[in-house]
Amino acid sequence: MKEKRKTLVKFSGVHKRFGSLQVIKDLNFKVPEGEVVSFIGLSGCGKSTTLRIIAGLEEVNKGTVERKFDNLGFIFQEPRLLPWKTVLDNICFVLKDRIPNKVERQEIALHYLNLMELTQFKDYYPAQLSGGMKSRVSVARALAIDPDIILMDEPFSDIDFPLRLVLIDSLKDILEKESKTVIYVTHDIRDALLLSDRIYVLTARPMQLKEELFISEEVRDINNPKFSELERYVINLLKEELEIKRLDEMRVESIVIK
Repeated sequence: MKEKRKTLVKFSGVHKRFGSLQVIKDLNFKVPEGEVVSFIGLSGCGKSTTLRIIAGLEEVNKGTVERKFDNLGFIFQEPRLLPWKTVLDNICFVLKDRIPNKVERQEIALHYLNLMELTQFKDYYPAQLSGGMKSRVSVARALAIDPDIILMDEPFSDIDFPLRLVLIDSLKDILEKESKTVIYVTHDIRDALLLSDRIYVLTARPMQLKEELFISEEVRDINNPKFSELERYVINLLKEELEIKRLDEMRVESIVIK
């Protein structure tokens, strides 16, 4: 019998407004422990706002948010590395309050740099790194604090797809070894299919859950015909939302003109 996993995040009937603009409407989902869960939707639909709510950076107007975790890691779209510190020191810096011993901090930092195949670049500064390497440092830094859950806000969006493939493969292996829970926000369908155990496809704003997809290990292979089949299916779901968004914008323009 399959063991039931603890739910780390649960949204029940969540609504979020910014002034008169309703961004999220009656959003319901859960994130089980040990899963990589991706949120995929059109740009500007409210995915990043959802991450900020999970992180406790935004309040909801209605509904409930259950958070059953103590600490989280956040990987942003931009690496946000300290330019005056080396790669090693950037990771040690986030460990300073948690681990007083300098040698222990460095051992932990080197462990995660090794997992991301960056050990030889430990004494480099961010300006000396490529975009892909900076992203890998960001991942190593988030893992180093041993978070219960990692929030990823399109961290690979500015990286070409061939390099993204390499990064996602590396990340997938590490997350399995470390048994980490991840919420991954993206508008790239391939990224989501390659990395996820579960995908939440979201509607256009005001955002709701459109469909929940479960991704088997077999499907998480870009050479598998089922991968392409599911990719086309998600594309069609997003096309539906794009058309709804376009019609809504036309209605608004019509009202303004009148």
